[in-house]
Amino acid sequence: MTCALCVPLLIAGCSRDEDALALPETPVLSGQDTVALVAEEYVRLLDRPDGTAGVVGHGRRGDVLAVVSTTPDGRWIELDDASRHGWVRRDYLRLYGSREQALNAQEMLEE
Repeated sequence: MTCALCVPLLIAGCSRDEDALALPETPVLSGQDTVALVAEEYVRLLDRPDGTAGVVGHGRRGDVLAVVSTTPDGRWIELDDASRHGWVRRDYLRLYGSREQALNAQEMLEE
């Protein structure tokens, strides 16, 4: 008799629930880098992902900026913060999954 109750419960538990809780994708789960730390003394933010592009801003070692996007080959990172927006070569940055990770790394850069 116990098995007779288990089968319907098992089937009901495995059914598709349209009202299931949908969690937002997080950097830890998605593997995405969402924050960049400037690792070089000085970098130029460019208006497009090209070494000959116009300079639209600057970054200094330890600056933390949000990652907006990357080029398909991963060589260029589009960055943004409250006052700056532009492209920087990936080689000049360290990428992190959260602002907290970047800020911890920033402290180590300053030592």
